[in-house]
Amino acid sequence: MKSFVAIVLTGIVSAGCTTSAVQPDTRSDEIEQRLMSAAGDIAEAVAKLAIVEQSARGVHAQAITPAQLPVDLQLRVSLDYQGDIEPLLNQLANTLGYRLEIYGRRRAMTPVHILADDRAVGLILADADYQSSWRCDVFVIADQRVIELRYHRNRPSA
Repeated sequence: MKSFVAIVLTGIVSAGCTTSAVQPDTRSDEIEQRLMSAAGDIAEAVAKLAIVEQSARGVHAQAITPAQLPVDLQLRVSLDYQGDIEPLLNQLANTLGYRLEIYGRRRAMTPVHILADDRAVGLILADADYQSSWRCDVFVIADQRVIELRYHRNRPSA
């Protein structure tokens, strides 16, 4: 009888230690769907904000990709230029029918070297901006037909 009681007690104790089957939480799937939807809405809002900011402030020439080039910046030219950035930008602006606006004070010559064979003007502007980025920035405001050359106040530290 003692062994029977011991077996019954062991069975009761071990039954109390087992866990019930875990039910899948359908609420977590709903929450995950809502989070994904919210993330999509945020991405759309950020893209719209970027469009507004770019139209208000112009586009940094290095940020222009071939797929985003405005039609007039897709004009293909060939050139071999080595010298200061200002005459290059002035000539490209005249070729496009754009206006060149210069901001800040030029402290020294800003050398660029462009060797382009049948390249889009927008990509040439991006290349010139990259080469001169330690002294100035080139911005393109296509809807106003303006190329801006903005000299840095101080030379940025390396």
